Formats: sequence, C-alpha cells, structure tokens
Amino acid sequence: MKSDESHQQQVLVSSPEWKLVGRIKTFATSVRMLERNAEELMRLLRYLTTDARSILLMAAGYKEERDKYLEEALRLLHNFLASVAMVIDHARVLYRELYEPRDLFGDYEPEVRRRFTDDPLSRFVRELRNYFLHRLLPVVLYIEDEHGSRTIALRKVDLLQHDNWPPQARKYLESAPDDVDITVLVEGYMSNVRDFYRWFAERQEEIHAEALVSVQKRLDEIAKARGPRMLASLAAGIEAIERGTEDVRAVLSEWFDPVKEPGEFDALLDEVPAWTEHVLYRLEQRYAAVPKELADRFLRAASRSRAP
Repeated sequence: MKSDESHQQQVLVSSPEWKLVGRIKTFATSVRMLERNAEELMRLLRYLTTDARSILLMAAGYKEERDKYLEEALRLLHNFLASVAMVIDHARVLYRELYEPRDLFGDYEPEVRRRFTDDPLSRFVRELRNYFLHRLLPVVLYIEDEHGSRTIALRKVDLLQHDNWPPQARKYLESAPDDVDITVLVEGYMSNVRDFYRWFAERQEEIHAEALVSVQKRLDEIAKARGPRMLASLAAGIEAIERGTEDVRAVLSEWFDPVKEPGEFDALLDEVPAWTEHVLYRLEQRYAAVPKELADRFLRAASRSRAP
C-alpha cells in the first residue's frame, strides 16, 4: 500500500497540473503576508487610538515612551508598504508567466489599472513606499482633537515636498486632510486588495478548473490510500497514550500538523478536547472513518490532557 501511495505521489508531483497549483499557492502566500503585515500594523493603531490604556501616552511626562510607540508604528508601516510592493510585483510576474503568453486573462490588466493604477488612494499607498525608500522616513504624529479622538498620522505638508508623486497619488494627497490618517490608508487599501484578489482567485478557478479538479482528485486518491496506515498508527498511538508514554497532540499531529494546516483550529489550540474532536473529524474527511471505540479513547485521553 505504501509503495502504491508513493507511486501516486510521484505521478502527482511530476505533473504540470501540480506545478501550476504550486505556483498559484506561492502567490497566495504573498497575499497572506500582506494581510498579516496589515493586521499587525492595525493592531498597534487600534491600541494607540481606541484603547483606554494608551491615553497616558498623550501626557507630557510620557514623551519617551510615546516616541517608542510611534517609531514602532513607523516600522510596521514600512513593513506593510514593502509587502504591498511585493504583492504587486509577484502578481505582475505571475500574470506574465501563466497568462499573458497564452492570452488567457484578458480582463486582468484592465482590472489592475482600474483598482490600483487609476485609484488615487491605492496609487498613493503604492508610491508611499518609494517615498520611504528614496527620500526619507516621514514623521509620525500622535494627535488628539478637542473631542478626545486620537489619530496616528503623517504630515501632509512634509509629503507634498516630494516632487515625484504620480498624478493619481498627488491627487489623493492634495485632497487629503493636513494630517493623513494611517488607519484610513491601510483600511482603504486593504479593502481594495481583498476585493481584487477575491475576484482574481475566482477567475483563476475558472481558467484552471480542469487542472484544479485533476489535482484534487489525485490528492483524494492518495489520502484514501493512507487510510489503513492512519488507522493502524492511531491504534498504536492510543496504546502509548494510555501507557503514559505519548501525548494526544503529538500522536494526532503526525496526521494533522497544526503548523502546516491553514490555521483553522488556532482558537482551539489551548483546548485539547475540542482540538482533538475537530482533528478526528478532519481525519475522517481526509483519510478514513475512525471507529467510534477508537475515537472515544482519544477523547477520554484528551479530557485528561493539558495544552502545553
């Protein structure tokens, strides 16, 4: 069985469909990195502008600590802008590799132009990275208005001294308030990005439907071939758990690695029984039905376990 499984894997990974799916997934990783950098920046911005614990930073005696937070906001903004540029470049390369030579994605460039090149906010965010790299790091302001609302912003007058803004980026900047709210920039750009890449993924699924179905069919066949081996491993694993020589999480993670999975159970990582129940469900979906007696033994063992 294992030999047949290995042969199926070899056939799959050498297929052009597998290489295509891998190329698409690599680009999806770039988009997720942008998402994470945006969320990391937004988390700090939310703390500084809405969390009551940060109000003291506005006091005169807290200047040194306030400056540290603002420098961290600048660092995270730089990371966000770098990932913006990365995704733009990776998307361009992907289009030129997979679609342009065969004229497969005729609506791609018009959409990019409409959503990013011609959109003032998106173009400004894209060009702000060049400002960071080729001019200087801007001053980050911590502002509180007469109503107590706080804002983390860039000074418009400083940015306007840069002569090389493209027309659409300058259009956004000239219409912006004197203090350019970083939260508005990030939220506006990410809304545009999410909408675009949702459309992009749907179009890819249409264009590559046959290849995607072929790969998924082969993956399902390989998974089913692993079913007997998975059940034998779980049976041996529960014996070791009940002897006290093995851990529930370690045994199940051999078949469902939380590091390699897409984060679907992150909220359950500290709840071993709930995590175990969900993993057993996914193993049944992916490989083979887990006998009730075996599943019950895992759940009983999980109820006695603690997350590390």
